[in-house]
Amino acid sequence: MLKGLGCFKFSTYGFSIVTLCHGKDGGRDFYAFIAIEPQNFRLFKKRYVPGQASSFSAYGFELLRGWGSEPPKAVVDHLLNKHGVEFGVSDNFISRVIANIEPVASPLGREYFVDNSVSAHQ
Repeated sequence: MLKGLGCFKFSTYGFSIVTLCHGKDGGRDFYAFIAIEPQNFRLFKKRYVPGQASSFSAYGFELLRGWGSEPPKAVVDHLLNKHGVEFGVSDNFISRVIANIEPVASPLGREYFVDNSVSAHQ
């Protein structure tokens, strides 16, 4: 499995593990590059089964998707140029990085609650 690291504003730690995933949509094979936050990578490794999913939103942010089983080199180059994703990072290094990151539960903020009484009367 092709894996790399990239820096992203949306990532809690400032970087994500970018991995090449394979799935099926409408019976067609596709590949997708998913930016997975480090604290979610263990879950991804436990649950990801190549070729079965049509969505990877449970694991991370989908950077791009294409039809077929393998991306062309131009797609990999695009990820390097647009997002700075460096592929070829060793599994050992990634394992050491995620071993030092503990999942952190965070409470929902008030912005997630909807006050139906206000919107119903306005």
